[in-house]
Amino acid sequence: MSHMVRDLAVWGVPYGVTAIADPRAAEIQARTDPLLQDAAFYESADELLANESGRLDGIMIGTRCRLHTEMACKVAPTGLPLFLEKPVAITFDQVQQLAQSWQHADAPVVVSFPLRLSPIVQTVKEIVDSGQIGTVENVVA
Repeated sequence: MSHMVRDLAVWGVPYGVTAIADPRAAEIQARTDPLLQDAAFYESADELLANESGRLDGIMIGTRCRLHTEMACKVAPTGLPLFLEKPVAITFDQVQQLAQSWQHADAPVVVSFPLRLSPIVQTVKEIVDSGQIGTVENVVA
């Protein structure tokens, strides 16, 4: 979660972290990260949503890929805006589940492409922008 919080600084928008759900909540809390000092910690998304929904302006999901759909479906009934790391689903069944859960939701959803902000991609961008390697003609991922 800390990487997502730090990435927010790129946009220069003031923010605060109200709560974090992670099975390793005690371990994360013990790190004393100043960005998370005012956050409440929960061991599950269900527990966080039950206790904090009324205090939240939005939800960020940065779990393992296989859990993105499950967590996003839990957020849908809250009406809270969602920032979801990609992929939003890893199976067609998950795509259908996600579509059904959000069909009547009226909250905005943003899907993140976090590699754009990773240090290695930023370094590559600086090198390309500097012209050190000439003109890039083709890139294959």
